Amino acid sequence: MRRSRCVFLMLIFGLAWAWQGCDSGGNGSSGGGKQFGGGGSTATFLAYLDAVAGNVSVASIPTSGTLAKVTGSPYLAGSQPVAMAITPDGKFFYAVNAGSENVNQYAIATDGTLTQPVPPIATGVQPSAMAIDPTERFALVTNKGASTLSVYTITATTGVLAASGSPIVLNITAPQSIAINGNFVFVASANAIDVLIYDSTTRTFSFGTGSSIGGGSTANIVALYTPPLTNRLYALDTVSNSLLTYTVNNTGVLTQAAATPVGSQPAAMVPDAANKFLFVANQGNSNISVFAVDPSTGALTLAATPLVTTEASPNALAYDPVNNFLFVSASGTDRILTYAVTTTNGALTLQGLPFPVTNAPAAMVVANP
Repeated sequence: MRRSRCVFLMLIFGLAWAWQGCDSGGNGSSGGGKQFGGGGSTATFLAYLDAVAGNVSVASIPTSGTLAKVTGSPYLAGSQPVAMAITPDGKFFYAVNAGSENVNQYAIATDGTLTQPVPPIATGVQPSAMAIDPTERFALVTNKGASTLSVYTITATTGVLAASGSPIVLNITAPQSIAINGNFVFVASANAIDVLIYDSTTRTFSFGTGSSIGGGSTANIVALYTPPLTNRLYALDTVSNSLLTYTVNNTGVLTQAAATPVGSQPAAMVPDAANKFLFVANQGNSNISVFAVDPSTGALTLAATPLVTTEASPNALAYDPVNNFLFVSASGTDRILTYAVTTTNGALTLQGLPFPVTNAPAAMVVANP
């Protein structure tokens, strides 16, 4: 690993948020579901990426759980869309395009229709993931081909992105997932994690004390998640088929605390709206692992029903914070499944009818305009 270095990027603020219409991790994964802050209405919509066709579709989410495609869908994205992110208010979302090396920006109206008030914004080489700061101070895109991190500001009422300085050159190579918690930014390659720290006074980023090897040189980290108000970071590793737990100290040092087994080929994870439960999609076993998350320590325990069978090869997840639905993309059947979540114990109950799609979504987010 190269010696840690400070990279200073001035984040331009004072722009007013202007798009009336639609979050990491995924993670984010990435994100993650903790980015959803609710919106001005109780109507929610599922937006999902078709990486094969290069488009974004929107489906309405009724209380029955049976999705219905919104008139006007699909909408064009760029070439090879691979990831999505959504603003905390649920009104603006973004599609990261690995092939065309840019990000499409969408506003979602209360009827689920989309507009793109501005053209796509450029990224670095082969963008792979995106995360938005929950307090909207910045947005970040990992560039796998360049091993850099692009930084953007977000106009408060529009969701429009603006590049902020030059991309940050990372210590790791080929970043593929990202998560944000407070002033900490975690960026993972297949087997290592960079930690960056945001200084809210100077509006700059610097590298933490060091990077951490995640599960050894043969690891393959595909998603990150960090619960709020704790010093924990979770990483999904498809080689050991485990959920790696790290503690984070105040200088950004990661210490691996545990490796919790999940199913074969874990592909995605997402929390519920209250960050009480964490759901992991196991593509190889065609099931979902369910964990309870201690709100004060971030410690993981198996939920009352720790494993739920899905249709073949679940590859992406999204959570609806209004209806408490978990959406599961089944890549083996090209359908999206809806599960009602019991908020007291994390139990999943299949809800409504499976929703057929042309190609299983590469990523999904829930919007609440």
